[in-house]
Amino acid sequence: MISRHPGGIIRRRYLEPLKLTMTDLAEAMGVSLSSVSRVVNEKAELTSEMALRLSHVIGGTPEMWVGLQTAYSLEKAKAEFSAEGLKRLNPALGEEAAA
Repeated sequence: MISRHPGGIIRRRYLEPLKLTMTDLAEAMGVSLSSVSRVVNEKAELTSEMALRLSHVIGGTPEMWVGLQTAYSLEKAKAEFSAEGLKRLNPALGEEAAA
């Protein structure tokens, strides 16, 4: 199971319960509506700068927001990754490195 994208968390935990629009969030954060829309609709990654702005506007720490994005991105990459065609340079790594 892939972690939740930060945009979905923003939508479900903040925008919907507080009856806020993406325009409200964009204005509060001082960013464009398209920037917020891309993140909330899970079309773009949450940047470090956006994480800083979010932490000031809706709470949480920047580290929490970046951590959510990193977890989502890494799990998605793992699900799509194939080691086929790669050559192991350090045989001492063994199979545990392949996980």
